[in-house]
Amino acid sequence: MDDKQISDKRLDEIEARHKAATPGPWTDQETGYSKSGYADGEHYHQIRFSFDPNIDSYPRGLKDLMSAEDAAFIAHARDDVPDLAAEVRRLKAENEEMRKKYAPWLGIPE
Repeated sequence: MDDKQISDKRLDEIEARHKAATPGPWTDQETGYSKSGYADGEHYHQIRFSFDPNIDSYPRGLKDLMSAEDAAFIAHARDDVPDLAAEVRRLKAENEEMRKKYAPWLGIPE
C-alpha cells in the first residue's frame, strides 16, 4: 500500500465482501487430520460457522463448509487486512502531523 490513500472503490469492495459473508463469530479448529500423515505432524485447520451450537457437523468438503461469499471473504483477507492496516497507519500519521502543526492554534494539547 505504501503511503498512498486507499481508494473508495477498494473500500467498497472490502465492505461488500464483509456484508455478503456469514455473520460471526467464526472459529478456527484443528481437524484432526495431519498434513504429514503422522499423529505428531502439523494439523489442518478449518473455519467453523456456528449456526446452531447443538449441531456438530464436520464438513465432507469445502462446499459443505462455506458459501462462495464466505470463501471470497477469506481469500481476499490476505490482501484486505494489510491494506486496511496500512490505511489506518497512514491516517494516524497524518492525524499526528496535523495535531503537531495546528495544536497551538486550536488550543489542544500536543
